[in-house]
Amino acid sequence: IYINGSRSGAAMDYHTNTNRLKITTPNYGQVAAIFNNSHNEGGRSRSQWLPTYEAWVAAVQSRLPKATATVVGQNPHMSTWPNEAAYGLDHQTRIAELVTLAARKGWGFLDLYSAYLFDGRPLSALIGPDGLHPQPSGHELAAAELARKSGL
Repeated sequence: IYINGSRSGAAMDYHTNTNRLKITTPNYGQVAAIFNNSHNEGGRSRSQWLPTYEAWVAAVQSRLPKATATVVGQNPHMSTWPNEAAYGLDHQTRIAELVTLAARKGWGFLDLYSAYLFDGRPLSALIGPDGLHPQPSGHELAAAELARKSGL
């Protein structure tokens, strides 16, 4: 069973809303939970973001006790994204923070950021003209990376 609790443009305040969390995490015995958030956090990082992210994962895990957590280092941005100059470095910082947090908490970490950078194709072949969201080829790369990481 796959459940997608995402929403375009959503940030942590969306994901951590108690009522919404009940809706997005019905327990059907899921054995995996993938947490994918960073692009919409603007300039937040470190103490402004990480404790909320950690609480989000803990809240989902309490509702889905069989699910192992895997956190995602989202794809890089391109300079064509209008907010890259303001938020690009914070996005990279959040990914580095997630690597450390995942290791400390025993969560899996899916490094899509590096997968995009080292794929061999130009980023423009993987990320859409908005400079932020993946193209179909970027989604395919992410799926392949997830399959590789999970041993499928």
